[in-house]
Amino acid sequence: MQPKTVALLVGVPIGLYVVPASYQVYGAKKEESRIEGQVVAEKAAAAKAVAAQQREEAAIRGFEQAVEARRADVETVDAELAVVQQRLGELQELRTLRLKEAAEAQDALEQSKAKLVAVVQDARRHEQAATAAQAALAEAHAKALAAKRGLNNPLEHPLVRAFRSRAG
Repeated sequence: MQPKTVALLVGVPIGLYVVPASYQVYGAKKEESRIEGQVVAEKAAAAKAVAAQQREEAAIRGFEQAVEARRADVETVDAELAVVQQRLGELQELRTLRLKEAAEAQDALEQSKAKLVAVVQDARRHEQAATAAQAALAEAHAKALAAKRGLNNPLEHPLVRAFRSRAG
């Protein structure tokens, strides 16, 4: 046999094996890196949602303190009304103002509580998405490892396995 014929007989089967197997490894690695990016993005979104949740909780604490402070102010004003009749007009205006501030603080508190519920739901959704992405990443990693095993062991190539199953 001529060297060209021998090279052709050896090179073609190797090429038929290496090219598809390398393409499978490349595809699996590409999918794995895409999913890794998705995991990072979902974790970042979850971290942002948790930070927003913490900010809203701090705001709620501030609003609760403001509501308590305003209500205490209203009680003080009510006591002064009984004691000081000549300042009745001034104290009634001050009382009205404090009640308005308390109502605004109460409204802000209710709005913050609603935002907190939305942020908590958003954080849970992002955590679930991150968990799903982690599972997809594990699956992609397993596929990449399986593809690598096929590349490193020619007997595990799908074409060889199919041939062996027909021959055996």
